[in-house]
Amino acid sequence: MITIDGFEWDVPCDAERTASMTASDISGLMLDKRYFADVIGTYMTYDVTLAVPPNDIRRYTELYEILTEPVGYHTFDMPYGEGRLVITARVEEVHDSWVMMPNDKNAWRSIDFSIIANHPTKEMGLEESITRGFPPLPDVTDVPVGAVYEATPTGWVTVDYVDADSKRY
Repeated sequence: MITIDGFEWDVPCDAERTASMTASDISGLMLDKRYFADVIGTYMTYDVTLAVPPNDIRRYTELYEILTEPVGYHTFDMPYGEGRLVITARVEEVHDSWVMMPNDKNAWRSIDFSIIANHPTKEMGLEESITRGFPPLPDVTDVPVGAVYEATPTGWVTVDYVDADSKRY
């Protein structure tokens, strides 16, 4: 079962889930050619296909109207592991399938939609970073101009870099 803004949809469902570990804009290659990742958190994306009961076009239409509202987000209650995950997410796309039936009856087969979480589902704070082996930050009360620090297994060390023009950083 999937719930969207309190609207429960309990039909056969196929969902594909993607977890994206998203980094901030300050992430990138450093002067020593190593990649620095300032990871913001893990964002969930779901691609969902829901079956449409042939005898309940009213509820299907209600679901379609909710998913295609031009709003910034919806609240979704989705399967996650052995339990549930409630996320605030934006709907990226909605697709559905129509079949012409005898006697000019409309029949909808399925509705597909993609959602992306507005906030990370998982984040790592400073305390958790430290407990995972990241050394405590150095005392930087008296830092020389241009000092660069690097984490090592034994703590932080001051390093400097030389660019192609022999300029020291």
